[in-house]
Amino acid sequence: PPAVFVPLRMARGMGMNAASYAKSRFYWQPMFRAFCESCGEGTIVSDGFPYLHGDLRLIVGDGCKINGNNAFAAGKIFDAPTITIGDRSNIGWGAVFSVSRSISIGSNVRIADQCFVFDNPGHPLDPIARRGDGAVSPDQVKPVVIEDDVWLGMRTIVLPGVTIGRGSCIGAGSVVDVGGHIARYNAEHSKEVGGPGVNLDIAYLRDSV
Repeated sequence: PPAVFVPLRMARGMGMNAASYAKSRFYWQPMFRAFCESCGEGTIVSDGFPYLHGDLRLIVGDGCKINGNNAFAAGKIFDAPTITIGDRSNIGWGAVFSVSRSISIGSNVRIADQCFVFDNPGHPLDPIARRGDGAVSPDQVKPVVIEDDVWLGMRTIVLPGVTIGRGSCIGAGSVVDVGGHIARYNAEHSKEVGGPGVNLDIAYLRDSV
């Protein structure tokens, strides 16, 4: 009867929450901090431990919230590829960061679930080089900058060479932006942007870097 199962369900939920908190507080967070070059006060890692690969420099600010089901991977093209995350930034579930030189994320940034951020193409652009499983050319690696107060909607893909200007909102499913351009959003003039692969807002200014 419900009178029996409701308390049992509540007790189960409380137990699971307590176990998750204990794992986060005493296992996931200390392990994450040990991997980071620096990790600020009040930063929380929840729901697991991120996949951390390669010779990666990870610098995290104060008060960040990072879901544990994310991946941070470093390439071997340059020494000490670096990901920097500013204060009070949040990274949702299933995000992937692939860095061969530099990905810089500002403060108060919101990165939604399943976003992908790359400063490299992952494979050589030349088809002959790809046949032999060759390495990415250094000139194909272009640092990414995500400035303060940016919001990346779910499943946004940020490609090499992009700078996303302060206060930008990127619509869910957008691809930003092959060719190394600046996407800037004027929050005073618009509230919505994007659609899959398209930035619709006229307040976006694109200038070659």
